[in-house]
Amino acid sequence: MAYSGRHRYKTRKEKFEQQKRITRLIFIFAGIALLVLLFRSRYDIYEWVRLFFY
Repeated sequence: MAYSGRHRYKTRKEKFEQQKRITRLIFIFAGIALLVLLFRSRYDIYEWVRLFFY
């Protein structure tokens, strides 16, 4: 594939849309990781909550 010296500049809107997509993906994966961590430590959380209400 031949190299093209022409650089296509991105508009402000294109940069914003790409940043918005990346940010949304980061939040989705962080949320999934948080759910997994909460599920893995569900017994500890249950015991901690029980400590305060019993």
